[in-house]
Amino acid sequence: QSNLSSLCTAVPFEYQRGMKHAYYSCIQYIDHLVGQLIGALQEEGLYEQTTIIFWGDHGTLAAAAVVAAAA
Repeated sequence: QSNLSSLCTAVPFEYQRGMKHAYYSCIQYIDHLVGQLIGALQEEGLYEQTTIIFWGDHGTLAAAAVVAAAA
């Protein structure tokens, strides 16, 4: 099957699809946890005086590890 959604040909399409599924699942889980955090802060009256900071990478190292594993 032709993979028109990615320029990466080193990783098979089915594997890329699984990677995307896992990535989106992680995002959904983080969204759920942030919702719980905000709810708890609101319940305790701390939401208005709290700053929530997210810190993360853009996944370059994860993709490099996958390409190395596929080689």
